[in-house]
Amino acid sequence: MPINEEINNGAIIYADLNQGTLGNRSRLATPLGGVAILTRTVKQIQKAKHLNQILVFCPADQMSEIETLLSGTTAKIHGLSAPSPTSNVISKRKWALNSWRGGITDALVFDELKHNGEILEIAKASSVYFAVSVAPEASFIEPTIIDGVIEQFHNNMDLFKFSFAHAAPGLTCCGYRLDLLHSLISHETGIGQILSYDPDIPQQDFINRDCVYTTPIEWCTPQMRFIPDTQRHFNAFETLFEAQPSLAQTCSTDDLLEHLLPLHQSLNTFPHEIEIEINTDPTLRIDGYPHGNIANHRPEMSLDLFQSIIDQCKAHDDICITLGGFGEPLNHRSLIEMIHYAHDNGIFGINIETDGLALHGELADALCSAPVDTISVHLDAISATTFHELKHQDYFDRITKQIDDFIEKRNATNGPIIIPFFTKSIQTLKEMEAFHLHWIKKTGTVVIDGYNSFCDQITDHAVMDMSPPNRRQCRRLDKTMVIYANGDVPICSQDYKGNHIAGNVTETTLSDIWHNDIFSNLRTAHINGQFSVNPLCSQCKEWHR
Repeated sequence: MPINEEINNGAIIYADLNQGTLGNRSRLATPLGGVAILTRTVKQIQKAKHLNQILVFCPADQMSEIETLLSGTTAKIHGLSAPSPTSNVISKRKWALNSWRGGITDALVFDELKHNGEILEIAKASSVYFAVSVAPEASFIEPTIIDGVIEQFHNNMDLFKFSFAHAAPGLTCCGYRLDLLHSLISHETGIGQILSYDPDIPQQDFINRDCVYTTPIEWCTPQMRFIPDTQRHFNAFETLFEAQPSLAQTCSTDDLLEHLLPLHQSLNTFPHEIEIEINTDPTLRIDGYPHGNIANHRPEMSLDLFQSIIDQCKAHDDICITLGGFGEPLNHRSLIEMIHYAHDNGIFGINIETDGLALHGELADALCSAPVDTISVHLDAISATTFHELKHQDYFDRITKQIDDFIEKRNATNGPIIIPFFTKSIQTLKEMEAFHLHWIKKTGTVVIDGYNSFCDQITDHAVMDMSPPNRRQCRRLDKTMVIYANGDVPICSQDYKGNHIAGNVTETTLSDIWHNDIFSNLRTAHINGQFSVNPLCSQCKEWHR
């Protein structure tokens, strides 16, 4: 259907040469295949047929440099009185960068972009009615998606004030009627909040509604970020263009899917997620789950060893760490110092896994103001009775009160997000719905986790086996590393006994362990469908998570 020619459609881009969209260093002026990333982005956007104008916003003192980068394009550049701050949604997206949705509280890739009132006023003065928001690093955004999003809005504007496409990050975009964008900015939220599940207002998932432009399935399924905004992703594009220089000039979405996706998988030269066990103190988990002495007691990790691990991550700007393992990190005497050291030395995301028992007093106050993104509390019950049945302790009321107190404090300081965890099992199934309903209203996010038998090393209390029928390569082998308190690196977190150790960080570097024969042979075996190469792999039900 034709679009309404009287409506002004504009692309809006916020570009900062000092800070990237994710809060890391900016690469907008960095050449990629001989062309600066920001220049590539604007030239790619220009290929869309339905855009009336492209508005680029930047800090006023960067106007001259941005004008030079965009010389010869149709972009109109506007200097802002102050830099636009990083989106407050970034913390919710750090563990889901390769997906367009799936962030905490249903945060979307579109929510990573931050616009302020000044941007909105300039867009309004420029007669923009429908604004397509594009990341400045999205150099390979699909022009037909931009046009499709515009067409979808024009054909359904009586029903929706926005439109978006379901596709991998970097290929897709979201467009907003300007008054909706104003409302989102005023309420300091994003489109993900509108699309998220609200138990008080149940409705059909927006992905199945007329605000969505449908793209080929091949564009939707890749678990990859087609945006060169981290060193890992930039290296993937750079390697591709060095190998095939012609693609640097004309690189279509299909080219990316054919050539970049397999290349990116082979370029995972360092784990994206690292779980660090800093002690093996007993913790309140479901009866039978390994922890403390059950998980082979290991000495407390020293601050020096922790700092050595973090130092080896400095070359990467997308590393997310979880302080967890088979202990209780809140009991570690150097916890706060560890957190600040990790943050100050470039760790992208920080999560803590805990039973919540120690989340009170001075420690809770320190955590509330610490640079932690999320605190995952393994609560597993909605009643004191079930809590006691599962954990043989009577701390339910105390822990839930402490969580409530912490939520109140973090709301005032924009501190760490509390994520209540619930392990779905035969014993807990009766409380699952009530647990979700209660905590989703309080925290905006809940994790319902399947029961893990650790490759049948403990009694399986799962409601059912949730692993897909066709076994594939483990998703964790290329992205996740676990480090135990004594420095041992197991092949994965299922090896709580430490019987399958790939190396020790006190003796070998993280990079050398990641690429050693143990890991390399295991990955090759998985690629070839040889899952019996390791006894844990042959019994694993967690490979798809």
